[in-house]
Amino acid sequence: MFYKLTGNNKIVTLNSDKKAYKVYLRLPNMVNELSKITTIKIDRDTKLRLDKLKVHSKESYDEIIQKILFILNLCKASPEEARGRLLAIDKVKKLNELKGVLINKK
Repeated sequence: MFYKLTGNNKIVTLNSDKKAYKVYLRLPNMVNELSKITTIKIDRDTKLRLDKLKVHSKESYDEIIQKILFILNLCKASPEEARGRLLAIDKVKKLNELKGVLINKK
């Protein structure tokens, strides 16, 4: 996995089956972003479903929702690319879960 920081964005390149996919994550500028934060009410089941979509434990709900919306918009434009990105994200999630299991066993 390759990380590159540019401005308020974090570019993560995920390698999956000889293909590389770039996932763009927005990192908030905390000074300007505090005035943009809002609260939404969601069902407990929805929260549990969002929790299952986390790639890592510190991923925010905002990041998860942005990722969902990005993939949804990509599905409209390029379903195959969206599928590739989903597979790459799933692969990273499984690797992180495996690392967590190995760390907890020590």
